[in-house]
Amino acid sequence: MTQQTTGSRTGVRISLAPVAGLDVLSGSLRDIDGVAHAVVRALHDLGALDVVVASHVVQSGAEPHQVLSVSADDLSAQEVEAALRQVGDAYDVSAVLGGDGFDGPPELAGGLSQATHAHATRTSGRVVVFPGDHVLLGTVSVADATMWSDIDRVELVTGEPAGPGIALMTRDFLRPRWVGGDLVLHVQAAVGGSVVPFETPFPTPCCAHHS
Repeated sequence: MTQQTTGSRTGVRISLAPVAGLDVLSGSLRDIDGVAHAVVRALHDLGALDVVVASHVVQSGAEPHQVLSVSADDLSAQEVEAALRQVGDAYDVSAVLGGDGFDGPPELAGGLSQATHAHATRTSGRVVVFPGDHVLLGTVSVADATMWSDIDRVELVTGEPAGPGIALMTRDFLRPRWVGGDLVLHVQAAVGGSVVPFETPFPTPCCAHHS
């Protein structure tokens, strides 16, 4: 089962699963990915199967940093919030936003509100965990990437679509992004006519500030 969405008048799909947010003042993509996977483990312990976790750059607080937005089709909003609080308890500063409201330093509320809205409307966000990501390992075709997972399309960084028969060397590291309601994986040309994800497993410091 994949995450339920519905259409809108603008054509942007809206998530029907409740979306919550977590801010632990992470400063890099590598750090926020670690937090994301801790959240996924906590959600799986509660029985979640279809989990979506995205990272977003926000300006709230002392300086720009990464926060998470989270949804799980098979859990209640209260269960998702409980998992986020469990993970947040390991950090000196944390904030959670969910159906029960905001809990944390007031200056972090605005950033989490923006992140959860972007997740719910699928308008922006770097998606760390999504249904089907666990089967996109090694090299797969572009067609298989869109068939086996929630990825809607694969595009070259130049904007052209990648052909369905092109080999995608995943490097076991995919971070698609929401663009106008679609989950889009951006790729670049590689050896032998194949493509690789544009984001590498070890981003440079400058890239760590991108949403």
